[in-house]
Amino acid sequence: AQRAAADLQNIKRRTEEEKQALAKFATANVFLEILPVYDSLSRAAAHLPEDLKDNEWAKGIESIEKQFEQIMGQFKITKMNTEGETFDHNFHEAVSQGPGEKDTIIEELEAGYMLDDQPLKPAKVVVGDGNPTG
Repeated sequence: AQRAAADLQNIKRRTEEEKQALAKFATANVFLEILPVYDSLSRAAAHLPEDLKDNEWAKGIESIEKQFEQIMGQFKITKMNTEGETFDHNFHEAVSQGPGEKDTIIEELEAGYMLDDQPLKPAKVVVGDGNPTG
């Protein structure tokens, strides 16, 4: 009877772990489709002309960007820090090299994201080639 109870407990635990893994997988797939839209929205907001900063429509766009960030936070999706970091192929995709410290990220071309502590979308970066800058 004790063995059967232990087996049942193990089955319940494994089932719960599988449900959580499936939910994380579904979250990842949805956000992989939506993140390019968020990136475009962020780029547009970053290039807002100075004379439109007080425009109500522009404030609405900034509000939408903040809402998106709050939703990402609820699902434990965070933006990676890249510039100045050491290149790691597990988190970054090197698009090109340029003058700078070897294996150090000198420019981020496209943001990368993490889901919990796992890479969701690698950051596209420019990596230093070891030649001095200047």
